Amino acid sequence: LPAQAGEITWCGDNIHGNSEYLYSFWSEPLSQDGCFHQVPYMSGYGGNIVALLPNGISVFRYADADAYSATDLVRVSAGIRTICE
Repeated sequence: LPAQAGEITWCGDNIHGNSEYLYSFWSEPLSQDGCFHQVPYMSGYGGNIVALLPNGISVFRYADADAYSATDLVRVSAGIRTICE
């Protein structure tokens, strides 16, 4: 998603910026090695998450813990393969 594409939300704000919501997708800001992306993800009841990272990695979490942030999943995935290409 391009920067500032959706409505600013509070749900996934982190040190990289504000989260956004647009067309059934939340997005979480991620900055790594000078590259910035709004990482799109879907979030469902209980904390189920599907995130689509710009490095080609897709992340799935199935949970029932009422934890809705994708920050940790996105950060770990970006550590496996950089988001800068």
